[in-house]
Amino acid sequence: MNANADDRKLILIYVSWWLVLALFCYGLLSPDPPKPGVGFLPEYLKFYVAKGVHLGGFTFLALLAGLLAIAPLHQRSLWGLLVVFAGVTEYLQTFVKTRTGCLADVGINLTGVTLGVALALGWRYLSQSREPRPDAATTTAT
Repeated sequence: MNANADDRKLILIYVSWWLVLALFCYGLLSPDPPKPGVGFLPEYLKFYVAKGVHLGGFTFLALLAGLLAIAPLHQRSLWGLLVVFAGVTEYLQTFVKTRTGCLADVGINLTGVTLGVALALGWRYLSQSREPRPDAATTTAT
């Protein structure tokens, strides 16, 4: 693959990350939020599914940001943005007629960011540890 194709692929992935964030923002701030499991889940599970969407969404975005082939400073910036986004969206929900902001949701959102960062760093660590290392017996000291 040539450099132009690599650049286009990176741009597509980066733009996709922002689109997923925008879609997630819409879901979090919509007056008629998505209701996963409505119609087939028992009532007592709907709460847990809704909180799972918070956790899973922030985990996915943080993990994806950590796996993007971008400068570490940009990755940390995206993670920082998610931390701010976690609190701001809950605050903004207090202005949406059918929604309420919840401090517990901020905690769930931040747990998702933390989990995503940990998974990304763990993936990066494991990927680096699997790279072949030169055999100590074949290297010469200088």
